Amino acid sequence: MTCPSIKSVAFALLLGMATAAPASAAYIVDTGTPDAIAVLTFDASQYFAGEFSVGTNTTITGAEGLFWFDSEAQGSLTVSLHADNGHLPGAVLSSASFDIVPNDYDWYGFTSGLEWNVSAGTYWISFIPGDGLAGDMIGLAPNPLSEYAFGGDGEWLDLGPDAFDDIALAVRVSGHATAPDVPEPAAIGLIGLGVLGVSAIRRRRLS
Repeated sequence: MTCPSIKSVAFALLLGMATAAPASAAYIVDTGTPDAIAVLTFDASQYFAGEFSVGTNTTITGAEGLFWFDSEAQGSLTVSLHADNGHLPGAVLSSASFDIVPNDYDWYGFTSGLEWNVSAGTYWISFIPGDGLAGDMIGLAPNPLSEYAFGGDGEWLDLGPDAFDDIALAVRVSGHATAPDVPEPAAIGLIGLGVLGVSAIRRRRLS
């Protein structure tokens, strides 16, 4: 496996697409949309993942990457959540796929609909093309993730920590903090009765 192929670096965006986030989105990770971009080949021999962390129990509802797919592109794109394995993605925890609808330069992925529940910690989000899908993933995001990984042909390339930080791929993950479980009223009542019962037993023993 070779290092990532950067097709073109730092050219100005001429289109105003992909800059506005949906008003309803609550991003827990957002690298932002670059003003100037690096274009990295994205196909079965070259795909990517990024590392992020959450500070509390969280439900991930969406995950997107910034891509370029021309009108001839076709195939599926798989978005996966991985456990942390140091500077590489670990085991797949959750995964979802969809058939792309080419729209040139745009965010592709899930804006909603995912229900991936995670505890506080560090995770990876990966974008892997199905058979035949080819395009470009966009780098030089203004607020890059702490770590990126490069993979191809079913494996992740291990060149040590921070080996691919400079690609700064544009990624965003949406979700919300997960509220702690609250006992139902009936359960609260049973707990109260139990406390009263213990108190009565103690009073009888004292007398």
